[in-house]
Amino acid sequence: MSEKLGVGLIGAGFSAKFHVKSWVGVRNADIVAIFSRTEKRAKELAALAEQLGVGKPKVYTDIHDLLRDPNVNAVWILTPNNTRVPIVKAIV
Repeated sequence: MSEKLGVGLIGAGFSAKFHVKSWVGVRNADIVAIFSRTEKRAKELAALAEQLGVGKPKVYTDIHDLLRDPNVNAVWILTPNNTRVPIVKAIV
């Protein structure tokens, strides 16, 4: 694989920083986008991703904008369990 997979994170809450830290060992994929309803949280998580060298993500406060980003090849849903089904329905 010569090109890295671009992953968008949906959610920037408490558990998201642990998931971003886990990306240090991931090869052939970068975090390219982060969505949160709270822009400040998304920016903080994006800064952590850059600091750890796991991507230079764009920040989104509209989930549909993230989904339209041509650099996003896959999404990782990090929102509370009770919100995931509506998010998946919006994606498909």
